[in-house]
Amino acid sequence: MPIRNRVKAKKQFRDRRSFGIAGENGFSLIEVLAAAAILVVGFVAIMGIFGNTLGVAGQSREQAIAGDLIQEKVEWLKGKGLDALLNENILQYNVPGNRDSGFVPITDQVTRSHITYTRRVEAWWVEGSVPSYTLVKFKVSVSWKGSSGDVQEVTVYTVLGKRGK
Repeated sequence: MPIRNRVKAKKQFRDRRSFGIAGENGFSLIEVLAAAAILVVGFVAIMGIFGNTLGVAGQSREQAIAGDLIQEKVEWLKGKGLDALLNENILQYNVPGNRDSGFVPITDQVTRSHITYTRRVEAWWVEGSVPSYTLVKFKVSVSWKGSSGDVQEVTVYTVLGKRGK
C-alpha cells in the first residue's frame, strides 16, 4: 500500500473514532436525555444540601439569640443583687409571707428577628448548703417557636447569695 493511501486510511479511522460510526453525526435523543437526567439529579442533590444548610444556619441564629437573652437576664439578676430582688418585691412568694411556698416565676416576652421569645425565671431557696449565707437558686429559660415549627428551649441555672439570713 502506498504511503498516500496509508495516510488517508489513518485519517478516515481517526474521523470515525472521533465522531462515532461512519455516517453518524452528533448525539442521539436518548444520549441527550440521559445526560440531562444526570445533570438534574446532581442539581437537585446540591440544592437539597444548600436547603439543609440554610435551615441549620437559621436554627443556630435562633439559639444564639436565646443565649443572648438568657445572659442578659442573668446579668440583670446579678446586677440587682439578692437583697434588692427580695426587698423590692421582684421575687414574690407564692403565698404572701410564707417563705416555704416558693417564689412566683418572673416571665417576659421579647421579639427579635420576627420571633417572639419567652423568658422565664424560677427561683427557690437553697437550704443548709452554706452556713451563715442565704442562697437562692435561679432557673432562667428561654423558649420560642423555631423556624422548624417546633418549640425550642434553652435553660441556665445560677445561684445568688448574701451573707446572713
